Amino acid sequence: MRDCSDMPADVSTPSPGYKKARKKWDLPMVLMGGTAAIRANADRWLPKFPGEDFDEWEIRIRNTTLTNVFKKTVGRLSSTPFAKPVGFDPDVDDRIGGVDGIGGWSNNVDRAGTDISTFARDLLIDMLVFGKCHIYIDYPQLMEDLGRLTLGDLERQDIRPYLRRISPKDLFSWSVSVRSGTEMIEELRWHETATEKVGQFEEREFEQIRVVRPTEVEVWRKAEGAAGPAGNKWIMIDQHPVVMPVAEGSQVVPFVTIYANKSEPMVSEPPLEDLADLNLKHVNIDSDLQRILHVNCIPFMLAAGFNAKELEDVTIAPNTIVRSTNPSATLGYVEHSGASIVLIQDNMKAVQDDMERMSLEMVSKSGSGDITATEKAINTAEQTSELQEIVRNMEAGLNRVFQFMLMWSGEPDPEGAMIGVDISSDFGLVFRSESDLQLLIQMFMADGITHETFLHEAKCRGLLNEAVDVAEEVAAVKKSVAEAAPPIPAGPSFGGPKPIDKEPVAV
Repeated sequence: MRDCSDMPADVSTPSPGYKKARKKWDLPMVLMGGTAAIRANADRWLPKFPGEDFDEWEIRIRNTTLTNVFKKTVGRLSSTPFAKPVGFDPDVDDRIGGVDGIGGWSNNVDRAGTDISTFARDLLIDMLVFGKCHIYIDYPQLMEDLGRLTLGDLERQDIRPYLRRISPKDLFSWSVSVRSGTEMIEELRWHETATEKVGQFEEREFEQIRVVRPTEVEVWRKAEGAAGPAGNKWIMIDQHPVVMPVAEGSQVVPFVTIYANKSEPMVSEPPLEDLADLNLKHVNIDSDLQRILHVNCIPFMLAAGFNAKELEDVTIAPNTIVRSTNPSATLGYVEHSGASIVLIQDNMKAVQDDMERMSLEMVSKSGSGDITATEKAINTAEQTSELQEIVRNMEAGLNRVFQFMLMWSGEPDPEGAMIGVDISSDFGLVFRSESDLQLLIQMFMADGITHETFLHEAKCRGLLNEAVDVAEEVAAVKKSVAEAAPPIPAGPSFGGPKPIDKEPVAV
C-alpha cells in the first residue's frame, strides 16, 4: 500500500497502528509466497554485495532457493488442532449445530459451503502469520422488508447471518473506544475486490474500500481517470443502514478479532516472527553458498612469464603446445581450495536445526523455573503450549462470533446461549518424521543419551502418557532386568595355588 503520510487524508488513509504492524508482516508474507516471492523481492531480501555487478547478482538470485521452514510450520501448526472436527456443547442451538450433525450454520458458515473447521483453520493461518484474525458477521441485503418473509422463505433463499474472513493485511484502518472496560468499535475500513460483468462476456475486478460503522456501511471505489490527494479520487458508490434486531441504542459492529499476542486494540505480535528472521538468514546463507560454489567450480588459467606476443592466437586445448622463450614461464589452472564451503554448509545446518527447534517450540508444553514437587503436581495438567493458548483464544472468539449470528437472528439473550465451541487441543510435541524417531532410538542404543533422556523425549512428543513418571519407569526397568537375568554359575574350586615342591627341570 502506498504511504500517504505526506498527503491529505482520504478514505484510503491507514491507521498509525496498521502502518506499524505492516512492517512486521512484510517478511512473513513474502515467505508464504515461497522462492518466487523471495526472488521477485530480491532487492530487499537478497541485496547485491559490494563489488557485485548486476549480471552476477541476477545469476545468484536465480540459483537461490528458499528452504521454506516458515511456510511448512504454518501449514503443520494450522492443521494440528483440526485433526478432529470442531465440536460444540451438546445443548448447542440447532441453528448452529444442526440436527444430528445435518444442516446448521456451522456446516456452511460463509454461505459458500465452508464448514467451521475449514474456516477456523484459515483463521489460524492468519493468526500464525499476522498475529491476529478478523471475522465480520454479515447479513444479506434484502430488497424487501424482512418482516414480510416467512421462515420458509428465509430457508429457501438461505437468508441468514454468515461469516466473512477479513485478512489483516486488508483491514487498514480502525477506530476503537473503551466504555466501562469494554472495547467498542466505532469504525472499520478495509480493502476488498468486487467482480462485475462488463458487457456480455467480460468480467472486471474493481478495488473497493468498505467502511463499517455500528449503524451504516459505505462502499467507496476509485473514480477512473480522476486525480485526488493520493493520486486517485475515491467516490462513495453505496451507503445503506445496518440495523440488527437488538434493543435501541445497542447497535454494535458485528466484528470479532482473535489475537495470538495482543499488544493493544487491533494490534498483535506475530508468534512466528523469530522463525521468519531465521528463515531469511538461512536463505541468505544459501545465496552465499551458491555464489562461492560458482567461483569454486570454475577454475581460471594463470599464465606467468609469457610476453603478449607469445600468447596471441593461442588456444588452450588437448594436444597443443604453448612455447615461450622464458625458461621460467608457467601455465596452469588456479582453483579455490574450497575450505570456506564446509564452514558455510555447517552454518546452514546450524541455522536449519535452530529453525526446526523453534517450530517445535509452538507445540511444546511450557514450564516455569524451579518449583516444588507439590506445585509441579498441581500445575502439570495446566501447562500448555503456545499453540494450545492460541486455540483457547480462538474458541472464545468463535463463541463470540456465533453469539453475533444469534443476535442477527433476533435471539433475546445471545450471550447466555449454550454454544461451547470445542477445538481439539489434545496435542503435544510430535515427531516431524519417522526419521526423527529412528534417530532418537539410535542415539539411545549407541549410548549417546541416557535411558531417562530417551523416555523424557518420547513423553514430550506424545508417545507416552502424561501420567508416566520417567524416573520411576527407569528404576522399574532396571529392577525388571536384574530380576530376569540368569544367575552366574559358580566355577570349579581349585583350592587356591599349590606350592611347587621341585625345581623346574631345564629342557
